[in-house]
Amino acid sequence: MKKASLKTAALALWLLLASLAPRLSAQNEAGFWPLYQALQNPEKAEKVVVTGTLPDSLTRGILSLKNLRHLVLLDTRIRDLPDYLDELPLLERLEIIGSPMDSLPEVLRTMPALKELVLYQVALKHIPAWFAEVNTLMSLELNNCFGLGPDIPLPRMLRELNLHYLGMTELPESLWGLDKLRRLSIHGMNIDRLDAKVSNLTALQDLSVKFTLLEGVPSQLRLLSLRRLDLSYNRIQRIQPDLFQLQALEWLSLRENQLTELEPDVKNMVQLQYLDIAYNQIRELPVAMGQMANLRILYAQGNNLAQFPLQLSKNKQLRVLNLDYNRIYLFEGRVEDWPNLVTFSAKGNLIDLLPNGFFDMPRVQEIDLGLNQILFLPDQVRDLSSLRVLRLGDNWLTELPAWVAGLPALEELRLANQYVRIPEKTNQVKVLPEGLDPALVDP
Repeated sequence: MKKASLKTAALALWLLLASLAPRLSAQNEAGFWPLYQALQNPEKAEKVVVTGTLPDSLTRGILSLKNLRHLVLLDTRIRDLPDYLDELPLLERLEIIGSPMDSLPEVLRTMPALKELVLYQVALKHIPAWFAEVNTLMSLELNNCFGLGPDIPLPRMLRELNLHYLGMTELPESLWGLDKLRRLSIHGMNIDRLDAKVSNLTALQDLSVKFTLLEGVPSQLRLLSLRRLDLSYNRIQRIQPDLFQLQALEWLSLRENQLTELEPDVKNMVQLQYLDIAYNQIRELPVAMGQMANLRILYAQGNNLAQFPLQLSKNKQLRVLNLDYNRIYLFEGRVEDWPNLVTFSAKGNLIDLLPNGFFDMPRVQEIDLGLNQILFLPDQVRDLSSLRVLRLGDNWLTELPAWVAGLPALEELRLANQYVRIPEKTNQVKVLPEGLDPALVDP
């Protein structure tokens, strides 16, 4: 009798939740199980998503999922968490997405394995003091919780903290006591400065402050363990010299700020491999950038550069160089070789002639010089045996040299909006040229 009742209950459960399957397709792709499937295979279910308002008798079935490690409560309309969640011995990550819950439930204090907590679009107005004592919690994300003020007690053992799109105009004071924090992300906040107390976070390795009103960084920034710094999409007009003393830094983004210059002290970042200064108002790059021996990727598009930064050819590790949409027309100075450059892009400038030796790029695979004023291709391009993509659209070309057909690796040739006579056998290129008059293509 009991077996028959269990089968009937299981069938009713399946029918009840099957209608939720389309909404869960994205979670399923990430390895999540909707609750009705998880309850049929309780020993295998490690990631489960619960969607919508479900009867307590159904959600209590979660207790049978003894191997559950990751639980998502999506639009469940719950105002409190069930007390029995602390009976799940392996539950490490809990996500609450879309909830009228206005305070954190006490069960979070007693969940034995909880390490990661995500609260997204939760109507929180208050976080109780006991939350600071949840010592199992290593990662916390508060996202779109607009009712919270800066008086947030933060768990002292946190290694990762994400504060995204909160209504506060200043950061929580409890933040500066997190001496074990390794990653801090602050996005979409109405803050215009970063407190100098950020230097208290001595273990910090990754700091991201984006989409804020930030106008500068502290003058005494002492984050000696910092490896990655993202200050993009702010209002920064000048970089304090102390920033360039972060000698352990490997990754730096200053994209979409209001910088008009980049100080020569940038050379002091001896470990820097990635630099993004795109979409500022920078007029020239310092000569000292040629001394950045470890620089591999540079994005400098969307600035006001008039002179091509030939000093960058001294950076022998450079692999990606993007100078799109500047005002480049001058080439002054000595060009060295680019032994490791793989991608070079300088479209949308005022370039007409390229200096001798410029294309000494033995490993380059992609070149984009579209939207310039180039009249002809230098003969040196013929030696680029690794070149796969060549984009020359919207220039002033009238003819391509015969050797283009012999570029051994060429797969894509773009010549949009030009009447160009091209040599024989160029139709072997896998992606045919754009914008050509077929009558002008030699048979």
